[in-house]
Amino acid sequence: MAKGEIAMNRHPIVQTVVVALLASGSLTALAQSQPQAPKKEASKQATPKQAAAAKPESTGPNARSLGRADALLDYCTKADPSSVAKLQERIKEFSQGVSDAELAKMRNTDEYRQANGAERDLLAKIQPRNARSACARAPAAIK
Repeated sequence: MAKGEIAMNRHPIVQTVVVALLASGSLTALAQSQPQAPKKEASKQATPKQAAAAKPESTGPNARSLGRADALLDYCTKADPSSVAKLQERIKEFSQGVSDAELAKMRNTDEYRQANGAERDLLAKIQPRNARSACARAPAAIK
């Protein structure tokens, strides 16, 4: 065991927390987050029209989120086949409006491979007795 690494088999509470964070997507987001400078308070509130204009339109999944979703689907296909239909439905909703060619192009990027590998590494740490719980929460983690 490397310095600073938690022995998940020895700490069932840590295992439960990791499963919950993984299922919510928080653990991966936390691991990939960058420190940001504190935001200054705006002197006035934005109007609804300004808020709508500032909000970017959704363009579907990016390579990172697609890599995470594919890793979840692969893990749950083996660990809890009963959850696969809900996961496939969520991935279909998530990637709506994106062509198969665009998805294939995303899957061929380094960003996809890195996110997919990181998610697989996290999923591999889940004990078999917790797999059903993780897979039941997995559709909500796909964002």
